[in-house]
Amino acid sequence: MRSMIVPIVLTLTALAGGAHAASLNVTLDHSTRLPVQGAASVVVGNPGVADVTVVGTNAVYVLGRSFGSTDIVVLDKAGRTVFSGDVTVTRSNATVALYRGVDRTDFTCAASCAQNEHPGGGAAPAAPAAHP
Repeated sequence: MRSMIVPIVLTLTALAGGAHAASLNVTLDHSTRLPVQGAASVVVGNPGVADVTVVGTNAVYVLGRSFGSTDIVVLDKAGRTVFSGDVTVTRSNATVALYRGVDRTDFTCAASCAQNEHPGGGAAPAAPAAHP
């Protein structure tokens, strides 16, 4: 009987205090709040795809830096995992990318289009001047 109780207690402990595993979609150049309990530090698989900032013990913010997928792990003060999941950075439906060779200029469009600013990188590459 005792041998059956130990696995059940371990399973209930894992469910009660275990990490949440999920996937998160973030739009390029936008941030998303991720509610977590006990956040102290974060590990990002590919910081070029997503940047994560701990803003308190109950939330972190995930910023989409470039297209792609990565994973994040949020740890508490004791180093235990409180969240582990995949992050996919996608393009907004209201954006247009203009490619000229290897240079890319991003625009956000509604009634008209405006050139985007890129967080941490200044302005997007400027389009060359038109020739008469």
